[in-house]
Amino acid sequence: TIGSLVTVQNAPVTIAATQAINGPSTIRVLPGANANLTLSASTGINVFTDVDSLTANVSGTGDIAISENNSLTLAGNVTTANGSISIVTGTDTTVNSDLNGTGRITAGGASGNITLRSNNGSVILNSAAGQVTGSFLNIAAKNDVAVNTNVTSLAVNVTSAGNTIVINEANGVLISSNISTVNGPISITAGLASSGDVTGSGRISAGTANVAITNTKGGVSLSVATGQIAANNLTVTAQNSVAVSTNVTNVNVTATAFGQSATIQQTKQRSEEHTSEL
Repeated sequence: TIGSLVTVQNAPVTIAATQAINGPSTIRVLPGANANLTLSASTGINVFTDVDSLTANVSGTGDIAISENNSLTLAGNVTTANGSISIVTGTDTTVNSDLNGTGRITAGGASGNITLRSNNGSVILNSAAGQVTGSFLNIAAKNDVAVNTNVTSLAVNVTSAGNTIVINEANGVLISSNISTVNGPISITAGLASSGDVTGSGRISAGTANVAITNTKGGVSLSVATGQIAANNLTVTAQNSVAVSTNVTNVNVTATAFGQSATIQQTKQRSEEHTSEL
């Protein structure tokens, strides 16, 4: 347990524990070229930080929970063998608090859910394919979100007007909860590594902006709820059949493989174009 404030000036800090790393106090590594914090434990990590960059690993069963005062760069990987991962930036400031970096986030095991939240900034983790890997991924940010994923299900919310969501998923994905912006464009691309459908009951809402959904190795089925996709212009391109329920101004749907179908249920008058290979 970290019982008092830890402060280091421009030097890497490594904390290793045979069990868990916990603490009500903040680990602070003052800015500098070498100001990286590395945490390693066997049964869990739950800490408050004020650092530039982070690497963290839990080798046994246990979760990782990081609450960062400002922005955070993942210089190395953040991984659990069997546990969830939560990273929140901007907990103690109103200035920009981006979450970014080249490190991978991997939550292993049946409980491998991931929560990423930037209270006052963006979440940009798109330097490698499948950079964020786990079961259910929940992202919340004030500004832009751009993440390369390898997850089972997904929810994303951006709260500042005009900011964007870009998701590049390795396989198919379940939209289990809402994906939304405030009049900012949304792009979801799936099937970048293997086949799978884009499905689910979650709503996709871009306000007055556009939505683009692409699945290079599967279909798109988002027709559980009336007007499940709400936007100005909607473009859907998939290898297999497409079925969408929409509340949009214009819609363009293409199913590229032989014998596939395109079904559109629309709640208001719109301009529509749909094609499929016969």
